Amino acid sequence: MKTTTLNELLKHGPCASGWVKLTGQSSDESTWVGDDEPLGFDEILKSNGLDDALWACRVLEGEDLKLFKLFICDIAERALVHVQEGGSRRKLLIDTARRYLNGECSEEELYVATIAADTFSVVNASYIAANYVYAAVYASGAASAANGAAAGNAERKAQEEMFINFIGE
Repeated sequence: MKTTTLNELLKHGPCASGWVKLTGQSSDESTWVGDDEPLGFDEILKSNGLDDALWACRVLEGEDLKLFKLFICDIAERALVHVQEGGSRRKLLIDTARRYLNGECSEEELYVATIAADTFSVVNASYIAANYVYAAVYASGAASAANGAAAGNAERKAQEEMFINFIGE
């Protein structure tokens, strides 16, 4: 089971509402206190929901971070069924992101796929090369919501189950 700590989360600037929900502490950031006790991502999911649990994954490093980004590629790929235009270019971007994460293509190839997918501006391409997959989560949520509440809820549940499988590795 993957874990973090409150101190690690504090290093990444959590939002007040998420911190209060997770810890029960005041919303006054000057009073926030962390600790180094292991905190399971499953606990964050149960307390705060999927969005905050995914946000908390920014503390991951090394192989865990790589696996997280691959997991986000899986979520983004699921969202493609809701994309009206440019789905094949976005699929190419997701495939290229996977290849990049696995050391099978260059940052330049990822940059080209990013531009071809027309998902973000050229200015952001170098940022995307390192962090593209975080944005995919939000795109996925928006895409599933666009397909209606029932479908959105079913997709969200599927994403939560995928996340539970990811953190259990």
